[in-house]
Amino acid sequence: MRWWTTQSPDSKVFGAMTGFRFGISLFVGWTWFQSDASYRPWPLVGFLFLYTLTLLLVWRFLQATDTLRALQIVAFAIDILMATLILIQFSPTWQTGAPALLPVIAFEGWAYWGPMGALAGWLVSLVMLIGTRFYQVVTHGQSFPLELMGFWAVTISMIIALPVVITRLRRTAVALPVASSTAVDLLTPREQEIYGLLRQDFSVSEIAAHCYIEPGTVKAHIHSIYRKLGIQRRADLMNTLPQGPSE
Repeated sequence: MRWWTTQSPDSKVFGAMTGFRFGISLFVGWTWFQSDASYRPWPLVGFLFLYTLTLLLVWRFLQATDTLRALQIVAFAIDILMATLILIQFSPTWQTGAPALLPVIAFEGWAYWGPMGALAGWLVSLVMLIGTRFYQVVTHGQSFPLELMGFWAVTISMIIALPVVITRLRRTAVALPVASSTAVDLLTPREQEIYGLLRQDFSVSEIAAHCYIEPGTVKAHIHSIYRKLGIQRRADLMNTLPQGPSE
């Protein structure tokens, strides 16, 4: 699909998360339908489907980067609200597996905003888990055992820690030592990072995905790098800059 290939990395991530959210919506709806409960919250399920489809439609025709960022924040906030309502719905029984949805919140934060987003999502997930136990005690007189609470807390932490650690390891693995030169020393830390990726023959879109920034921002950094180094094209950067001692 040519349309998909023209999307920015951030837009592709949001589209993938929206598709993932739709899959979760189907699963939650099926779970409720199969349950033996006399009350099935169809309004909540219906809102979940309509909300997901609306996000898909808005994202499909989305162009502005600022609008995408605002949409990420709105989607993240609504997902927290939906997860809270689902937890409350299943809270009468302490054997519920509803907390299994909580890692999705932390994962969504990581997908949108990297490690800091993962940290925010992880903290929100733990607060929701503790809040669910408090709600159970107040309204039903029973709650998750502490052992089960610990299990869910550790599970959430381990699930979100994995992509964060992998991201950091990949960044460390691809970072090449910057050539020792006065000109290169003038580059900002971000420019030095992009400079190292350029020397590895990364494309603009690959650099954007790696650094979690827009392709237009990458091009602006590349222009600044060329200006500071006094070159005109990538071939000049690859062929004329001095090599670091470890290369």
